[in-house]
Amino acid sequence: MTMKTKLIIFSLLAIILICCEENDSRPGNMIDLSLKSFTGCSIATKSSIVNIPKVRLKGESNGRLVVKMINTEFCCGTDSVSTNVNVDLETISIEIVDNGPFSYCFCPHDIEFSLSSLDAKEYALTLIESENAYSRDSFLIQFTYSEDMDTTITGEIETNSQIRPVNTILGGCNNQDFDNIKSATEDYKDTVDFDLINSDTLNVFVGINYICCAPFDTETEIVNDTLIMTINDTCSDPYHSCYCRCMCYYTWDFQYVDFENKEYFYIVKLNDPREDNTLIFKQGVIDLINNLP
Repeated sequence: MTMKTKLIIFSLLAIILICCEENDSRPGNMIDLSLKSFTGCSIATKSSIVNIPKVRLKGESNGRLVVKMINTEFCCGTDSVSTNVNVDLETISIEIVDNGPFSYCFCPHDIEFSLSSLDAKEYALTLIESENAYSRDSFLIQFTYSEDMDTTITGEIETNSQIRPVNTILGGCNNQDFDNIKSATEDYKDTVDFDLINSDTLNVFVGINYICCAPFDTETEIVNDTLIMTINDTCSDPYHSCYCRCMCYYTWDFQYVDFENKEYFYIVKLNDPREDNTLIFKQGVIDLINNLP
């Protein structure tokens, strides 16, 4: 039997979000995962700048495949992991979950698990590193299963930078003395603007006219090349508390680093409890190829 194996390594942010379930077991598609071992931090390579990842696939009888991930990045102190599994015919996606304890350093660990009930056909296996990794990557391996297969794939992760959020600065009426700000004479427009700070930080400025005294928090999410910024009004009783009887101008600076010279899409959402839903405040394109909008 001819066995072919291919490996593609790419950043997690370049794939569509996967809805993961533990051990999918639909009728006719009974592939299950069993975690076999997880090693502690490799002290010998802990301080290495680059650790080359490897994946070993070893076939066993009765449709079983042993998968060993070598030099997979976790927190230094991590002592246990779990998995989220999604199976769709010949496509298998496995996300590794770091159960901690978490630390401020990272190092390579090895993890081994087995898949059961595979058939003698081609599969696409995606292995997704923990979201707590410093640089989260995915491994896409295409292979044809047989019980005689035993192959180790070595690949160096490309150092393509992936945009990531680093800070959100609250301004305007956020956390301010409303007695001094609410009577500002200048009119401000609802807006989203962009600029670069020191050429290495993308700053997304959001300004919104909103009722005084509102409490806010924010969330940031990156899906493929889309920056999603959600502003949440956290008032628990919007009809009887929280607000003052005036309008005020609130601002946020969402800051990102490791961006590329290309187009990014953006969505700014506003969660207003008075509307009982989340509204899209602004959306559009950030063009870093030609000019900032």
